[in-house]
Amino acid sequence: MASARDLAAWTNALDELETELRRAEQLLVESGQGSGAPETPRPGAGSTAQLWRAPPLQGSIPAELGTRAASLLAAQQRLLGPLDAGRVATLRQLQAVNSIPAQSRGGGAVYLDAKG
Repeated sequence: MASARDLAAWTNALDELETELRRAEQLLVESGQGSGAPETPRPGAGSTAQLWRAPPLQGSIPAELGTRAASLLAAQQRLLGPLDAGRVATLRQLQAVNSIPAQSRGGGAVYLDAKG
């Protein structure tokens, strides 16, 4: 059985990972990649992302948190495909924008054939 201190530290780490998972799910919904109707993105949406750092945890995860950790892992794995699809779609959009010659970017409206 884990000490109360270790259990609290692991619980906090799982809480943070679950919060980040919900944030990723919300970003997918807002971008139209997730379930539900796409919403209008908020200004600066997604701009608060930070590099993840492993928390300073001691030992293995306590047995009493094993089911929760396994559920979190499964949910993270389900998001891998949609997140990668969103990354690819963003890359395609950036490539389309970057294909416009610089001199035409300052003028009037420019229309792109995104499907062709």
